[in-house]
Amino acid sequence: WLAKGHGVYAALSGEGALLSELPKHERAVVLFGSRGAPSHLTEALHLHLRQLSVVHVETYFAHLDAEEAPLISSMVELAELPTLLLCEGGRVTGQLAGVDRTFTTEGVAYELGQRGLVHFDDGIHYGASAGGCTTATARRAREGSDSDEGSDLDD
Repeated sequence: WLAKGHGVYAALSGEGALLSELPKHERAVVLFGSRGAPSHLTEALHLHLRQLSVVHVETYFAHLDAEEAPLISSMVELAELPTLLLCEGGRVTGQLAGVDRTFTTEGVAYELGQRGLVHFDDGIHYGASAGGCTTATARRAREGSDSDEGSDLDD
């Protein structure tokens, strides 16, 4: 994987670079952002993906500016920017939008693991989880639980 460019967070310089890179990787996650998107969201996602790229070498991580990829922008119906393009087998198969500053790197890893893009393990720590969305809160949100059962808080 490392020989294929995994283990680093790559900057792609246009849609041509994306289209030539995707077929080389079984799994890829690409931050598709815009200079007009809120910078705090984009910077938080850059931080998360940098940390994930080092740990999850089974997946290729990169970022691409939407302004440099008008064809991709027109082909993929985007919910919002920034968004994570989820790619398998050289194709964009989905997207993960709505990741905001409440998410920790662990929370992003959990969501990517649920979609089969990383081999998620609850025991992996990526750094401080300063009050953000962790695996436990992401799991409860996914299950639609409003109860305190299984809460992280002990009374």
